[in-house]
Amino acid sequence: MTGSFSYYFLKAYGAAILFCIDNFYMTEEIITTSIFRIHSKRIGFFRTLLGALLMYTTIPFFVFVHLSITLLFYKVILHPLLGLPSLDTKNYIIFDRFAIRDLHLIDRLNCQFCEYANGLTVLMNAELDQVLQVKKVSLIKSILIVVYLIPQTLFFFIGLLLTTIPTAILIKLLGLHRASYMRIHKRLVNKSYANHFSPFFTSIVRFYKVSAETIAYNLEQIESSWCPIKHLERSNRVHPAHHDNFYARDELVFAKRKLAEVGSVSNNPPKF
Repeated sequence: MTGSFSYYFLKAYGAAILFCIDNFYMTEEIITTSIFRIHSKRIGFFRTLLGALLMYTTIPFFVFVHLSITLLFYKVILHPLLGLPSLDTKNYIIFDRFAIRDLHLIDRLNCQFCEYANGLTVLMNAELDQVLQVKKVSLIKSILIVVYLIPQTLFFFIGLLLTTIPTAILIKLLGLHRASYMRIHKRLVNKSYANHFSPFFTSIVRFYKVSAETIAYNLEQIESSWCPIKHLERSNRVHPAHHDNFYARDELVFAKRKLAEVGSVSNNPPKF
């Protein structure tokens, strides 16, 4: 009886030791594997590489949005003319993931893209929401704003068109979900978003808002797949809602395991 018990005890103990060893090496492998490599194993190297390259083709568009809409349009024109509050860019565009241990160089670069693009989109949405606080604009101020808005909107629309094809291919390659422009617009109409402005200005503001939310929807999926690591908490920092799904920087191994299993930490995981 005692011998039988000892046999099963040793067998169970040995199995536990082997499990711990296997788990240790699996953890070590996950830690030393880049997020890029994890996706390559999951959906294929060329699909992952092309998706990453297409992601970077949108950088000129985001730089344009940053310089023209968030800086020139809001900070230089709307902020002084309409008395809107100044939003501090560094509270939205936050670069603090580059020094995370166990992140490969390519992952750090991808995180830099996500930090810039997502932060910029959150800032753009915040500025548009501030515009809604304006109840009445004088005729002269309205003319000044419209004179700037017409070419600004045209350039923005052209930039949006130029990024449409790369974004569509990127979504297809990585199995992401496509945002519905019409659904977002309908929701804004139902909420009477910007209804207190003139029809022309309402159309412009809604166009920017729909564009910002569409971009944010796509970027949420990208960041949740490529850099699901939380920013350091600081006062006044503003994070996108999906930031709550991310892992702390000392939980990188768990984030990588999640990516290896389902490809994302998003509530809207990729199709494959």
